Amino acid sequence: MASHPVVPPRRNPTAAADNDGEALVPQLGAKGCFSFRYSATEIVSSGDRARVRTRHARFEDGRLTTEAFDGEVDGSVLESLQADARRLFEAQLALWWKSFALLLPPAWRGPDKDR
Repeated sequence: MASHPVVPPRRNPTAAADNDGEALVPQLGAKGCFSFRYSATEIVSSGDRARVRTRHARFEDGRLTTEAFDGEVDGSVLESLQADARRLFEAQLALWWKSFALLLPPAWRGPDKDR
């Protein structure tokens, strides 16, 4: 393999730009080196009303930002939130259990939809 059958074309050298080859160093300091987000929502039901209290805090680009909300909603809103949360939880649980269905014998897997 001392001789190669393909010879690369000859290229003329070009002058390099001033910023070629310089490594881009990330900016350390207050910007971008540390950030966090915190969020809490509290819902308390009393009778036919529900009290909602929400707090958000975030530290980004060297600035701390906080937001707070406090209010009351109708009890039907709380009931729909609970129904949605229950439905989402049950769907995720069913998907999780399906991953174990292949380990069970065929009688435990339930009826086949292909038959």
